[in-house]
Amino acid sequence: MRSVVEENIALRLIKQHADVEEPESSPISLEETTGITGRVYFDEAGYVSGGSKDSDPYVRNRFNQIASDNLSSNRVVPDTRNAMCKLKKYDEDLPETSVIITFHNEARSTLLRTIVSVLNRSPEHLIQRNYSSGQTSVITRKMALLFALFAR
Repeated sequence: MRSVVEENIALRLIKQHADVEEPESSPISLEETTGITGRVYFDEAGYVSGGSKDSDPYVRNRFNQIASDNLSSNRVVPDTRNAMCKLKKYDEDLPETSVIITFHNEARSTLLRTIVSVLNRSPEHLIQRNYSSGQTSVITRKMALLFALFAR
């Protein structure tokens, strides 16, 4: 069985067509996203580019969204802890936990980077459930699906 990181990297190498906005009433299931080989596909570029284009992204989000959209979601985040904090040893026998990410009118690229960072930096055996709570739309359902795919 492949690790979450290997699965995450593999998914990003597959080019797909841009996402098609679906009516809110149609659920997205794991069966709909699997190919002939049973691999699950997530069109990251299509998802990020499908955001709102009705206004200036800098004015809408108060940061350079174009630069944000060009950053990889699967990036290395440096460990900026104090050297003494890095020496501290934590118990590895911890209970499973749930991750809840709330959002409202968030840029797609920042939301995706948050989710990928949580999944990449959390021990796989600790993540029990993942929730993406916010706008009840195609965005939310696709992010919930992404959580479900990586947290197996």
